[in-house]
Amino acid sequence: MIMVDTSVWVDYFNGTYCIESNMVLLHSDKDFDALETHLGLQIVK
Repeated sequence: MIMVDTSVWVDYFNGTYCIESNMVLLHSDKDFDALETHLGLQIVK
């Protein structure tokens, strides 16, 4: 059985929604760093 941390999937869903909607995301979660670096997620920490 493979265990998957569902909170990471929720973070990626929210981050992708912000990217597609040209929204800025306010967060304090390291899970969004990859989306910022590689996909251009706009963030405020």
